[in-house]
Amino acid sequence: MIIQIESVAFLINEYVEKWEKVYTNGIPDELPNRIEFLNKAPSYKSIVRCLLKNDIGLVGLGCSRPKKSKVYTKIKRRELIERGVLLEVDLL
Repeated sequence: MIIQIESVAFLINEYVEKWEKVYTNGIPDELPNRIEFLNKAPSYKSIVRCLLKNDIGLVGLGCSRPKKSKVYTKIKRRELIERGVLLEVDLL
């Protein structure tokens, strides 16, 4: 859980730093709804909205989705083979 919080904090800081280069007076707290929903400009309200939706990858702010690890994929395949959903031949 702590790793996720640190990674979300890192993504938020990266997002804010990127936009503060454009907005010299700082990022606004709110924007008109049309601009905000089109993701044309940043706001702290949009950051909070992502956090409230449990969007830990900040996909709603335009960040890419986190990739699944290779270990998770191997464990999941093994589990599906044991349940009989996948055949061992399918792994090749």
